[in-house]
Amino acid sequence: MRKVRLLVCNLIILLTSSLAYAQNTSLPYFNGFENPQDTAGWTFKKRAKTTGFEVGSAVHCLGFKSMYISPDAGATATYTTTASGYVSIAYKSFTLPQGTYTLAFDFQCGGDGTNQDMKVAWVPSSTSLSAASLGNSYPNAISLNQFTDATNTNTFGLSAWRHVTGTITVPAGGGTYNLCFAFRCNSQTVSAPGACIDNIQIDTTKSPTDCTQIPYNIQVVKDPQHGVIITWSGNASEYEVIAASASDPLDYSFCQHTGITTNSDTMQYAELGEGQYFFYVRAICDTDTSMYGEISGQLIYDVSAHCIDYITFNAPGTQCTYGSYSNPYQNNGYIDNGPSQMSSRHTIHTDLNETDPRTNGALRTVPIGDVMSVRLGNWNNGSEAESVTYTYNVPAGSNLILMMKYAVVFEEPGHSQPPEFKLEIMNANNQLLDAVCTKANFLCDGTLTQGWHSCQAIGSYGSPSTIWYKDWTTIGVNLTAYAGQTIKVRLTTFDCNASGHFGYAYYTLDCAQAELTGMSCGVGESTEIKAPDGFNYQWINNCTGQTVATTQGLPISGTDTCSYTCICSFKEQPSCQFTLTAYTIPRLPESSFSYSLSYSDCQTHITFANNSQVYVLQNGQKTYLPNERITSQTWSIMTSHKNRGYYNKTSANKNFQVIDIPKEGDTVAITLTSWANGCDDDTTIIINVPALEESRGVTNRYVCEGVPVTFNGQE
Repeated sequence: MRKVRLLVCNLIILLTSSLAYAQNTSLPYFNGFENPQDTAGWTFKKRAKTTGFEVGSAVHCLGFKSMYISPDAGATATYTTTASGYVSIAYKSFTLPQGTYTLAFDFQCGGDGTNQDMKVAWVPSSTSLSAASLGNSYPNAISLNQFTDATNTNTFGLSAWRHVTGTITVPAGGGTYNLCFAFRCNSQTVSAPGACIDNIQIDTTKSPTDCTQIPYNIQVVKDPQHGVIITWSGNASEYEVIAASASDPLDYSFCQHTGITTNSDTMQYAELGEGQYFFYVRAICDTDTSMYGEISGQLIYDVSAHCIDYITFNAPGTQCTYGSYSNPYQNNGYIDNGPSQMSSRHTIHTDLNETDPRTNGALRTVPIGDVMSVRLGNWNNGSEAESVTYTYNVPAGSNLILMMKYAVVFEEPGHSQPPEFKLEIMNANNQLLDAVCTKANFLCDGTLTQGWHSCQAIGSYGSPSTIWYKDWTTIGVNLTAYAGQTIKVRLTTFDCNASGHFGYAYYTLDCAQAELTGMSCGVGESTEIKAPDGFNYQWINNCTGQTVATTQGLPISGTDTCSYTCICSFKEQPSCQFTLTAYTIPRLPESSFSYSLSYSDCQTHITFANNSQVYVLQNGQKTYLPNERITSQTWSIMTSHKNRGYYNKTSANKNFQVIDIPKEGDTVAITLTSWANGCDDDTTIIINVPALEESRGVTNRYVCEGVPVTFNGQE
């Protein structure tokens, strides 16, 4: 993954330069606010002392920067309020001949969509844009010349990043017009961000048969085997595709594929990572290009990277139910009307900046470090209850921990049978695996203990109520004893039984190795050994038998030669424990593989044998440890042929075995990277596979397309 991300980041320079080129041509106009040339010519009218449009890197849709409302010269994408409200404007002049033009841009805006919103206008340059220094009404020039998009929308607000497109007109004789973006604040409440603008595009409106018509009907299919498949409609012979993350404002990386000669492209999960994505497609027509067609809001989720597919409610082996406090399992099925809807009882949250309103914004709906969460339950009362059950085949011989991150929001009734969140791990017959250690009931005791917080917020009846919430907490359950078995993980939420108070929970699920990390990767190095997340801890020095720490991490001196035992206890039941041992002498991975060549079906087949091991190094000598295992491995394949199926692929399959080279031959660089005990090692072999048409001796005979070919059987 490290190498793939570095490759993607290097493409930023290429993309930035290509976008700058597009912007410098008269049409199509593109402005991603990535360089000084993009900002040149824009005028900013601030209407609230310091708050107005700025260009900076606090938020972005593609690349590094965008244009957004800010009170501090672009450091943050928020806004101030005033008693009487205000309007801030950014505009740029365009001189164009008569015609109909397509205008497109990406925007996001916080607030409520009514008192904080945005208008876009196409204003003749002879029209004044002046307005009162304060006030909550848009200037007449904006209102009378407002832009209406293809969905008949002319006021934009309350949205995550969204793509907007529509048409603008220049009458006979041509003229100069100001493209204006205006943000209005008419509230004493700040809900960041203000208006944010990125990727402005203008071009003449094309006919359906034009090569430079904007690619349309863009669709994205997530294929578990082949990655993300992007398709579109258009008339060009060449295309460019870009995927950019919309999840994390600090993530500037994206993936760019060029030279595509079909109306389809595939991006590997390893190229992208998980989260919300925008996909851009542009036609290349000799020296001209189209505008970018775009599809947003695409959730990319690599099922193979998770032990449990916890976000797909209709996946095989997943069962959702809903009912009442007395029987949460009464009805099969899930109710998902989107994360903003109270009616949703099983739904997904993907906005990394979103907070829960019932906690007055104190609780994130997605934990830091993740890109999505499930919300089970809602803020409706009525003694509702709901569940999700996941069936999981624990791999034989594995040492896995089920990791659950959870956050809970309860309206506290102050009586018996209150709201509740429950975890149960069962066998295939719905029986608890262990009556004590594979269940947990997350209840609030009405005190500020064990991570619970309280606040006054709007409750079930629309009036202030006491809300108790628990911030994101990680809990782990050791599954080592159940390796080779089929288990069920059931999560259930309950309102209170009296039907007057709600209860719901957010959670993520995954697996981790039941092992220690952070061990030194070199003799004499000081380090910190770290136990898995989600437990209580007790560290014992095996030389002295003494407890030396109760934290998750244990600092180790570079001269320490003792081993340590960590007792990991289930947070909800301290008697449920398992132990892990740490050695201060580094246990290191060694990446090693061999290969052989074979031939059939007009192809050369490279077969790999993985010979990687773990060893200790003492007095300059390696001693291999047959009972120690490589934790994970990655195979990377690099070649100069972009049209090959294995081009620049990365696979996390330790049992990766064969790649097929076409009869034309190739030179491929194979890198195997191995991890164990927090240390890594890689090795690369470059393999030259000649074309099958070459005569290379008489060792073996082979027929390709009816023509006898001779060659050596081993490179």
